[in-house]
Amino acid sequence: MWIINLPAESIEIYAGPINGAYQVTAEVRRGEQAQSQTISSLNIPAEMILG
Repeated sequence: MWIINLPAESIEIYAGPINGAYQVTAEVRRGEQAQSQTISSLNIPAEMILG
């Protein structure tokens, strides 16, 4: 799951839920790449999402 937090200019990434808790969490900011945990070839510059 990706949450786009426009006021904070960040992307919160959550993946791998087990027993109600996400095993992978990440926060991506401008200048960084958002990478999918399920599609390894999917890398998106944060600027493309945040505008």
